[in-house]
Amino acid sequence: MTAELLLSSSGGTTAMTVNDTVAAHGFLRRLPFSGVWSPCDGELYCTAPRLVYDPSELGLGCACGDVTLSRGWLAVHLEDVRSGEEMVIGRVEDVTALGTGPFVLAERSKE
Repeated sequence: MTAELLLSSSGGTTAMTVNDTVAAHGFLRRLPFSGVWSPCDGELYCTAPRLVYDPSELGLGCACGDVTLSRGWLAVHLEDVRSGEEMVIGRVEDVTALGTGPFVLAERSKE
């Protein structure tokens, strides 16, 4: 199961494909989701609820466009990063479309 979402900021909107993982399903159950972006070190992030996840689904690092949930943070990665364990819950189509506007909204696609 993959789901299509729209991820928006006050800078723009892009499509997001959600992975078929335990954490991604938890995120989908909390839609619509809203928060306030903060740019930092090659990513946009905001606070998010801590979700249940399957430790076997954790990866090391992430690629540009990956959307991760980690320790109470939702992040969109604007560049490739090799870091600690990350739970990738999906991928945005175009990271440049979001701009750096402060507000974020995730909702199901109308299509």
